[in-house]
Amino acid sequence: MNNPLNIVKTENCGTSSEQDETERQLKVQWEGPQCFIDGLPFHPKIAPSDAELEEKHNTVVISLDGQTKSELKWDGQLEVANRFIEKGYKILWSIDLGLFDRLPFSLLNKSQLMTLSIAIEHFLDNVWPKYEDATIGLSLYKGSLDFSRTITWNDDVSKNLGEWLEESYETIESLNLEANLSLSSFKEVNEIVMAETEALHLYAAAVCVNYLDILAGRIPEELACFALID
Repeated sequence: MNNPLNIVKTENCGTSSEQDETERQLKVQWEGPQCFIDGLPFHPKIAPSDAELEEKHNTVVISLDGQTKSELKWDGQLEVANRFIEKGYKILWSIDLGLFDRLPFSLLNKSQLMTLSIAIEHFLDNVWPKYEDATIGLSLYKGSLDFSRTITWNDDVSKNLGEWLEESYETIESLNLEANLSLSSFKEVNEIVMAETEALHLYAAAVCVNYLDILAGRIPEELACFALID
């Protein structure tokens, strides 16, 4: 996911005839920011939840619990989705993975990443095949653009921040000048010292986008991937 704020589109490596056949089979397609259903333009007017549904809406967000302690039992949510589909609505699925402020461990924890990936695979295996025709996309993140306030910090992440800054700025003097700091080495760096600096925001965005990129890598190209920004 090069940019989690946009639809993920990956290139198809098949032949031209294979691509044409795939396009004929897909009922919901995205070309850049434009959605098409059965070849006709579709403009999603999205209700954030069923409780906020208004007459103008044609798409509803259905949230699924995919956090690390979730049992991945979504029968109730699927029943809600079925009722809306019967009325002609399209579905934007939103898997709540706890990103990023409700993760129990830091972004460097590999076991946590594997657990979250299982939730996505569960969706792809058990939900996506049944609801493909009514699905306009899947969201893996809902929250603020200020990722620096949502990351779970610990010593390892702070160390990683220092290493990233050292690679980006080369000298501590360059960082001090830009961020109006007076550090003597990158080892002194942590999220408290760097609070509200542009450098911290850039680091947090880079780390979180990379995390989303890894998670989105499991999603097939025909399923558009979104982030829902508050």
